[in-house]
Amino acid sequence: MNGRRTIAALAILVTTALQIVQPTARLGADPGCGWSPVGNTLFPDLNARYWKIVVPLRSGQQIRISGQFPHARYMAYALQGPGGSGDAVHDTAITPDAGSSNPFLAGADRNTTARSYSLRIAPGTAPASGRPVNTLYSGEGAIAEHLVTIIYRIYDVDAAADQATGGGLPTVATVDAAGTVARTCTDNHGGVTPGASFAPVPAGGDRTIGAVGTNPPSWQKFVNTATVYTQILHSDLLGDAIYDRVSTATSSGAAGGLGANVDNQYVSTLLNPNYGRVLALTAAMPTHPDTYQGQSPMGAGQVRYWSMCTEILATTQAVRCLPDHAVPVRADGTFTIVVSAPQDRPRNASEACGVAWLPMGTVPGTVLLMRNMLADPGFAQGIGNAELNHEADTMGAYYPRGQYFRDAAAYEATGCTSR
Repeated sequence: MNGRRTIAALAILVTTALQIVQPTARLGADPGCGWSPVGNTLFPDLNARYWKIVVPLRSGQQIRISGQFPHARYMAYALQGPGGSGDAVHDTAITPDAGSSNPFLAGADRNTTARSYSLRIAPGTAPASGRPVNTLYSGEGAIAEHLVTIIYRIYDVDAAADQATGGGLPTVATVDAAGTVARTCTDNHGGVTPGASFAPVPAGGDRTIGAVGTNPPSWQKFVNTATVYTQILHSDLLGDAIYDRVSTATSSGAAGGLGANVDNQYVSTLLNPNYGRVLALTAAMPTHPDTYQGQSPMGAGQVRYWSMCTEILATTQAVRCLPDHAVPVRADGTFTIVVSAPQDRPRNASEACGVAWLPMGTVPGTVLLMRNMLADPGFAQGIGNAELNHEADTMGAYYPRGQYFRDAAAYEATGCTSR
């Protein structure tokens, strides 16, 4: 398959995958409401839990959310509608109920039993100043009755906690102007979303050259949906000129998309096993709080959370993700992650050798995605400060530098160095 045909095929797959229907904003028949998992789509992190609820909001009503801060690294709420992402709030910005404390604040007791909070969602737009605490706005000021879509995110649930929720789902209810409960949303269902698998490859399919990816891999900062898919144009076959022109043009469009979390910054790269069936990546690991084993008090670091995932370009599904605490880090603060198809995994791509591993497809189209969450303002080399198409220069040691190896044996020849 030549380069043009490869690009055309990938573009068709991507366009199909992105036909995501947003819930209508106007309120018709009275639907049920309850939490359900978002599912494996839009390049998720499999160590995160994404819950969604669509709440009918009638004239004169507000939405009330009552919950317990989860046992996790991070939590947040975001409102979404036909125009995309809307109002949002994350954990440290939420004031706890009287008599409770917020376990996400630096130095707080993460294991406190008094950890309740309450939020409200009001119709209309947020005031320019004087916003009430713990209040979000639906943005539908011109529509008296409408549906409000709430996304609840929980990242890196503690090992001992309920893995689907970190300690239970919040209660959601609509209340009238007098504070009387008009309706409680109880139709909850679902649990932990599993990872996807790479599709079987037709006979001979793994010999396709494919105009995908560069050698060594080049990482691109996430700006918006259009710019993400310009990476299809960035390959050794096509060179840099077309990609540079198109990505510069698309990056001037509206930011966000693909369900991006406003508290995350991302870089991604496209892999091509035809450059080598094994890829080794090395970079510095940002400092971060340790929470997975229930550590307390809450710590701090250069980022709140870090992860790297392998995802499928055509379907936007995640296959496997490594959170920061699952990656062996050397004394100098650096790590190595090996990426390969399971059957090509080198024997020394193991924790015993101080190496983490992620799966890769056997044909072009695997996406590697790296996250920085809530980076400290002083972390100059974080993704948020990276310059598009100059990421390696601005991220320094925190930019993953990769080397393709012909096969597992070639990587195994590098030996095994314990942590």
